[in-house]
Amino acid sequence: MVMAARFAGPFVFIFFVDMTENPDCHGAQAMVYLSAERSLAIYLFLAGASVAILRPESWAPLMMGHTITAVAIGWVARCPSPTSSMMTGFRGCVPFLLFAVLYPMTGRINIGVTTWILDGPIEQLEEMLFGGQPSLYLSERLPSLMLSEFLHGCYFIYYLLIIGLGVTLAAQHRYREMSFCVGTVCTCIFICLLCYIWLPVTSPLYLYPHIGPPLANGFFYGITHTVAGHGGVVGGAFPSSHAAVSFLNLLLAYRWAKGLFFITLTPTVGLLFPTVYCRYHFALDTIVGMLVAVCLYVLSIRLVGKDSANPYITISHETHSARSPRPDSYGCEGRRAQHR
Repeated sequence: MVMAARFAGPFVFIFFVDMTENPDCHGAQAMVYLSAERSLAIYLFLAGASVAILRPESWAPLMMGHTITAVAIGWVARCPSPTSSMMTGFRGCVPFLLFAVLYPMTGRINIGVTTWILDGPIEQLEEMLFGGQPSLYLSERLPSLMLSEFLHGCYFIYYLLIIGLGVTLAAQHRYREMSFCVGTVCTCIFICLLCYIWLPVTSPLYLYPHIGPPLANGFFYGITHTVAGHGGVVGGAFPSSHAAVSFLNLLLAYRWAKGLFFITLTPTVGLLFPTVYCRYHFALDTIVGMLVAVCLYVLSIRLVGKDSANPYITISHETHSARSPRPDSYGCEGRRAQHR
């Protein structure tokens, strides 16, 4: 096993995260680019390795499915970027679509670490930090139906927030920024999924009684609890992917889509609070989710570079209506333009 890991490690790293400079790009800056597809491939490979280690029920086909899909998507990620904007958008959406399948699957994989569930320690830490369980007492101390509906509504539109930034940048033909932002968000999602496998924490939704009437009579309350009831996973709460992804989207929007930032600011802040108020997460789940978003944002910006004139993330200074050229696999179109 150790010998196999030593052999496969460099291959996997080079295959999924090609950090070498494109031969067609003659410049001093080599770009580190983790696309949505490569992020998905890396997650599938690591999840497959987790299956092999934990060996849940029917582990062999589960491991093979993850590994084969990882290799296939890794191969696609190394193919040249499509010239069609529709295909570019489709390739960027695939990881988001697969999230609906991969998230419930973590509940099958983490069965092997049920004894590691951190529910008790999390509850004790919250008692020490907050003098109780915020996921219980917030709705009891703020029993407003109007507030509850607003917060449940903000929680529901999370599914629009996670794609809003990519759609906005694609509509503006800013494909470099779109690729970077979508890849970063997908990486955040898959980090959360790996945590659900190895650090399973049960949602308060399954530990405590649900919020009762009159708050339970609300329209958005019914919708969000129906979705959570059909798509929830035991052990899939720490860190909160809702908090991590929505906060990361907000940070990315502030850098590259200021208009969208101000539009989504209130819904995002409104989404962070109901993760606890609506009893979907512990307060620590949400706090750690936000920390994951901040760390990933800072790391990704440092890898790409802080200069807005970076050849990978190009923001035109000529005119506000100027459109970024479509990127190639390594984001070198802008660099070639500079050498002309």
